[in-house]
Amino acid sequence: MEFIYDGLSKDILPVRYDINISTNFKTFKYNGKENISIEIKSPTKEISIHSWQIKIKSAYIVSKNKKIKVYKILNDEKNKVAHLIFKEEISGKCNLLINFEGINNDKMYGFYKSSYLDNGKLEYMLSSQFEPNSARSSFPCFDAPIFKSQFKISLEVDEEYDAISNMPIESTKHVKSSNRKIVSFELTPRMSTYLVFLGVGKFEYLKANLGKLKLRVITTQGKSKDGKFALECAKKSISFYEKYFGFKYPLNKVDLIAVPDFAAGAMENWGAITFREASLLVNEKTTPESAKHNVADTIAHELAHQWFGDLVTMEWWDDLWLNESFATFMSYKALKNIYPLWKIENDYYESTISALLGDSLKSTHPISTLIKESGEADSIFDVISYNKGGALLNMINDFVGDKVFSKGLNIYLKTYKYKNAKKEDLWNSIQKASILDPALKGAKIGKILEDWINSEGYPQLEVKMSKKAIWISQSRFRLSKSQNSNSNIWIIPIKYLLDGKESRLILESRSLKINERTFNHILFNPSQSGFYVVKYPKDYIKSTLLYVDKVNLPDLSKAGLLFNLYLLYRSGYISINDYLDYIKASIGNIHYLSTKIILSNLYRIYLIARGNGISKKLRNTIISISKKAIKDVGLVTKKGEPLQNKELRASALMNLALLKDKQISSELFRLFEKNKENTYSIDSNIREAVYVNLSINGGKSEFKELERLYKDASPSEKPLIISAMGSFDKPGMVKYALDYSISGSIKMQDSYRLIRSVNRIRGNYRVYWEWVKDNWDKLKDLYDPSTLMLGDFVSELSIVNDTEVKSDISKFFKKKGVLRQDVEKDYKKAEEMIDNNISLSKYLG
Repeated sequence: MEFIYDGLSKDILPVRYDINISTNFKTFKYNGKENISIEIKSPTKEISIHSWQIKIKSAYIVSKNKKIKVYKILNDEKNKVAHLIFKEEISGKCNLLINFEGINNDKMYGFYKSSYLDNGKLEYMLSSQFEPNSARSSFPCFDAPIFKSQFKISLEVDEEYDAISNMPIESTKHVKSSNRKIVSFELTPRMSTYLVFLGVGKFEYLKANLGKLKLRVITTQGKSKDGKFALECAKKSISFYEKYFGFKYPLNKVDLIAVPDFAAGAMENWGAITFREASLLVNEKTTPESAKHNVADTIAHELAHQWFGDLVTMEWWDDLWLNESFATFMSYKALKNIYPLWKIENDYYESTISALLGDSLKSTHPISTLIKESGEADSIFDVISYNKGGALLNMINDFVGDKVFSKGLNIYLKTYKYKNAKKEDLWNSIQKASILDPALKGAKIGKILEDWINSEGYPQLEVKMSKKAIWISQSRFRLSKSQNSNSNIWIIPIKYLLDGKESRLILESRSLKINERTFNHILFNPSQSGFYVVKYPKDYIKSTLLYVDKVNLPDLSKAGLLFNLYLLYRSGYISINDYLDYIKASIGNIHYLSTKIILSNLYRIYLIARGNGISKKLRNTIISISKKAIKDVGLVTKKGEPLQNKELRASALMNLALLKDKQISSELFRLFEKNKENTYSIDSNIREAVYVNLSINGGKSEFKELERLYKDASPSEKPLIISAMGSFDKPGMVKYALDYSISGSIKMQDSYRLIRSVNRIRGNYRVYWEWVKDNWDKLKDLYDPSTLMLGDFVSELSIVNDTEVKSDISKFFKKKGVLRQDVEKDYKKAEEMIDNNISLSKYLG
């Protein structure tokens, strides 16, 4: 018998689960019974099933009307598998009966407990988080995506609680003698175990209909009023997807559930999507625009999964991108259609930026990457699977057009609905659609997708030119100059503007000559849909930046050029002085995205600079640009002003607060003192800067002030306050804040926000590293691999620029048993970034 998928056999397939779970809010232990209809293809005495942290009390197989008790249970802790041994061979259609007992842990994975305060009283709800491999910690199951099955779920709960699952309630049976009830749900379609949802709690509901489809925002007591925006966004997103995919929403209900303790941003459980409260709930008067955007993006992303991931599911975690890349890209498509004034393409480019940076490292991986066992899957929930994959789909969509792209998706969904798919199935579907389009003339779109999805890294296009010809050549771009490689050749769809006229081509070789009449200017990748870096001649860069402003191209064009320059600076192609000169040439016109990118990149360089001279120059440049932005948009919000002005003001004020500009610090202090008893009266978009200004100029009393505000803050306000709690520049206060982050005073899910704020203050990395080293064992205990959160603590080390600290980090993590599997990739990336920082800091003085 061949064993695959974490030790399970492909010869034993589940068909249907009947699961009954009885919850207990006093002990947080639950009893379960399940009847799994299975099909055994070849005779065997052994059935292997995933089971972890579950006590199997009894197990039987019913085969051909004969009930056979399990003879022996062998537990494989490494693969989290229980091997059920029987004394006689069984085959064909059977039923596996298991009685089991489980625990509702408090670590945000499996079927876990989440706590919250309701009018000062501690309350609990139960929720599930099963991706990628935690369903096995809640009930024995065949816990791999390919083992799709139907689920019939019943939850026994106390009368005062409600129960939720993927499907609508079919019946409720009240047991008066015990003040309990058994809530049974309708049978699901075929689906994977990681998408099953179990929820129990005291809930509030905000309801709406979209035709026959029933939608609900579900919260704990007193919070449903902040679900109106989410409900409206969900309705609009579903309407868009149904039209774009040519395929109706697959189920007859969708719940958006706010969970007080949640490790990720959200999870696409089919028909019962879970969210962090801050990722779902919006107060129209007090929630910042940036947070509102995040809520909309998260909702649109998870709803896209209802088709990509839930209806059609990857066979194995190698192709996680089939889920995440599409949800990332489709959320952008949806929001661009639903909220055109948001200019969501700017936000989307920022996600592409993170992928360009991450994929420039030696420690990157292909979008589709080999996963040997599900424990390795934790490490690929990253910017490559999400953002690079999304950027690639944007590049292909931009090249073939919406009509062909959406047709390809329609072919894919109709062919593989309720089934599993592989990467080849997707690109073959888009290829079929492209062949039908005469304009593409049979372009090898499928081959382009195959090429990019299976390759790590991305190209830089080096441009050389004369008056009548342009030469472009490609090589792999890497952040470290010593790593430059010319071995890769990509098939690259390229768009460019020649004196304002758009053209396109496909580069399939190392280099290409474009013969043209005399021309004045060429601009590659004007919409930034191409996932590559453009390396212009040095004497051409400044004129390119001026050209973009002169012909009034969208700000996205200039933003892309500026980020290209940052990458080229970090790779050693241009010097810091040249980089600063290019920036000065580009700030005649202040716009949100390009200015934010300038400020963000300059601040990152400022954090790693050593010499006082260059540090002062960088600081002065950041302050000068920030103040110019404030002068352009004003310090105070104007009624009816563009959204981008609000965001630019927030970005500029944050930089000025972090750099302790005296004028702005005084203004932000005055604003806080005037409104300290009602901080919600401060413009929501600049409140984080107000809080950061308080901490970076303060000490223990200011921390206590932030702590006071945090305790009564709304879900969308808490992240703003937590982000300020670590923004101190006094070593004693930094350590105090870090200790506070894991003291239990703030939710475990929010600790990473505090530690991120620590490292945006220059020099804090030394205190931070000593703290991580001292608390590493505790952090490993707090954050199970299933939460994907321990890696955040390692990633923050990427700001280190000191050889002595780097050596200590390396020595610590090389000790046997210190580095856990789920953070190995995070450590390698951080190590590369530290090397790059050290190399750059030598040239920075």
